[in-house]
Amino acid sequence: MKNRPLGILIVAIILFFAALMALIVGISLLVPGTALDVLWTLNPSVHVGFTQMGKILGVFLLILGIIILFTGVGMLKGQRWAWWITVIIFTANAIGDVARISMGGNDIYGGMVGILIAAGFLFYLTRPSVKDFFKKA
Repeated sequence: MKNRPLGILIVAIILFFAALMALIVGISLLVPGTALDVLWTLNPSVHVGFTQMGKILGVFLLILGIIILFTGVGMLKGQRWAWWITVIIFTANAIGDVARISMGGNDIYGGMVGILIAAGFLFYLTRPSVKDFFKKA
């Protein structure tokens, strides 16, 4: 059995949280009027934008949530495919933050923080000791 680096547990927990959020948002978009709608009071402007995209966004978020959930499990087990998906997720997140900054607005600092966080995770995931955990036996 390979020794799992502590940081992998942290990354997996973050993936599980992201999966939970995607699943909750996906369900609330597909089945409006449930108790989940109270969560939209935390960020009503996002709710307006998301509901304008229609139920297709709800389906997309459900699929994404399931993929991220399985990726978190794969990370804990040292699966190479899970490492790749996680790298893609953090890279996509950084690209989204770059786009957010380039569009200006009030959330430039949030975009910069997001880039730094994603870069930190990508740096960690590419360390030799971490990558060794995902090598095939």
